[in-house]
Amino acid sequence: MRLPSCDPCRQSKLACDHKRPRCTRCLRRGKSDDCVYRSSPFKRTRNATTGRNWSVGGPVVSQNFVSQPPPCTTFPNPGFQGLSSSAMILRAVDKDAQGWTDPHPHQHPNGPSPMMLEGEHSDQHKAGGSGSTIREEGAHILDMFSQFITNGIFKALFDNWSHHDLDGRLGAFLVPRFLETMTSDLGHLGPSADRHSELLRMSQRLIAASRVPLEFHDAMTLREFVDCHVGQNLRWEAVGAMLSLAGIAMCDIRAPHPACATEDERQSLKKCLFHASTLCAQFCESLETLNDVLVIFLYENFLLYSLHLGDQSFQTWRRLNDAINAMFAHGLHQKLDGDLHTPFFLIELRKHIFARVYASDISFAVFLGRPPRVSQRYCIIHRPLDLKADAYEMTGEALEGELAHLDQHEWNTSSEVRLHAVLRWSVTMCKIREEMLEAILGLQVTDRQQLIRTLRIKVENAWNELPEYLTITASDIWARNRPGTVVDSLYLIRLFYLQAVFFIEWTASIHGNVDNDTLYIISSDLLSWVNEAMLRRERLSKLGLSSLAWRAVTCGLPAAATLAKYMIPGSPQPSRKWRDANAFAKVIQDLSVFIRHMDYLHEPGDANYEIFRQAKAVLQRVIATRLDSHTLLEERELQTCPTPIFPPDMLSIDQWVLRPEFW
Repeated sequence: MRLPSCDPCRQSKLACDHKRPRCTRCLRRGKSDDCVYRSSPFKRTRNATTGRNWSVGGPVVSQNFVSQPPPCTTFPNPGFQGLSSSAMILRAVDKDAQGWTDPHPHQHPNGPSPMMLEGEHSDQHKAGGSGSTIREEGAHILDMFSQFITNGIFKALFDNWSHHDLDGRLGAFLVPRFLETMTSDLGHLGPSADRHSELLRMSQRLIAASRVPLEFHDAMTLREFVDCHVGQNLRWEAVGAMLSLAGIAMCDIRAPHPACATEDERQSLKKCLFHASTLCAQFCESLETLNDVLVIFLYENFLLYSLHLGDQSFQTWRRLNDAINAMFAHGLHQKLDGDLHTPFFLIELRKHIFARVYASDISFAVFLGRPPRVSQRYCIIHRPLDLKADAYEMTGEALEGELAHLDQHEWNTSSEVRLHAVLRWSVTMCKIREEMLEAILGLQVTDRQQLIRTLRIKVENAWNELPEYLTITASDIWARNRPGTVVDSLYLIRLFYLQAVFFIEWTASIHGNVDNDTLYIISSDLLSWVNEAMLRRERLSKLGLSSLAWRAVTCGLPAAATLAKYMIPGSPQPSRKWRDANAFAKVIQDLSVFIRHMDYLHEPGDANYEIFRQAKAVLQRVIATRLDSHTLLEERELQTCPTPIFPPDMLSIDQWVLRPEFW
């Protein structure tokens, strides 16, 4: 009978005695960690390095960086199971029959579930999966990290991003300690003969750490939580989160940049980070990982897919679903407050995670016209408290003092525009937009017109209930002495309000209850506000290129299309007072400014470029047709009018200034 050789003996073409689990030769040479036997030893396989071109001294180029998914474990990690689940029914029966006590009374059914089942299944879970595939692919990812650290790419990306969008990102708290870990573990590696062996050992260490369930206690600090995912406890979900954050940062820059000299190099780096992040997601799926950082990773991975493949890609939609499924399995849609066994900062982090995922689900559902997957009918809609960033490090009386400065709606009473203000308001608007989706897409809505009227009242009440320091006039937002981060927040709060009002009126127009004046006005207001961000983008410190582009596609395009529709002859029109020369000039102005910035937001090759290219062509055609017909009208009126209706420079974009009084 032909026996397989272990990998080190096979690759070195040395005789192997085939002993399991480690052969004698590997034990004698001190390579017991590398001594593994292939599952299909006599089947010819592709070399693990085929399709990759790693260069330590130059740019990293990724080609076909996707392997077959690693095999799953022998017993799944079920995660959270609610009141209707068979597991919960069996628990109730078992508890009554044997006086059994739930070992996790504070986690079922109102919180994140334990990491895995108890007893014999835990051992089965730990033994499951094929470590060799993950270990080999993981070594290549770590090799890439080593090159990125050597070339200063990560430092350039995160140093630049710290001034833009990093602070508001999920997982940002991991970045400093993570980079310390990777620099310490990988920074010393050179092109030596033992380099690959060291990378394999580190990859195996990450696999082992990723299989260990995380345990928390009520006195745990944020620093201790971070230490559970970095250093000697480094896990693949943390690596994946950093890859995703770096990939998002790469999408937000333009060459030349400290991270990349040319646009080709930027595209290569972006592609490399994208595929490595995808591979980490496969690792976590195989290892049945389920924890808070995994949900963060899957959410950031979805955002990376959005930037890499586009917002209309089915793969992007599916990646959002992965994040939602992980969130549900972790129980973040249930009650989080009041768990005495979970530290305060972790409860708030979980609220932050839920709020981000929920807001993205509703935004994509509206953008694509599909049903949402996270619904307030079945979930507790969480919003993080309006606290200072350093409050999450506080405990005891210091924390109680901070909480005392919140009002009944959990806004701070210090009139400070804080980090979570935008997210909190976004969740409020998303709850209204979720009901709007039911009004526009629902098939069994009994009184659609009443629902629309109710939504109009809800959005106005929500705006009026905001603290006054968040609803200042539009012109005051751009005050010169206002910090950029505050300008960002105030701008987005007003944008989300205008967007919600617009879609409510659009829903009314779809179902035969349109008020053309109201829809025309809100469309004009919304488009003007989107244009304002692009014209004043130097004042927006955290809104990067990708964020501006997303606002343009989700807010600017619908508003621009609605205004363009009103310009088409024969279409329904607003009342006469909105069709005079000044109103017409403003519509042309807003549409032209928006069109002009499309080329800035997206270049050929960008994920959403095709959306903007098609929209630009349609809008330009409508404007050209409308101007031609208006020119004929002017020629007739000029015979009796002593001065032109429009000044000669009206169509010169350089002469246009957006005036706040228009909106």
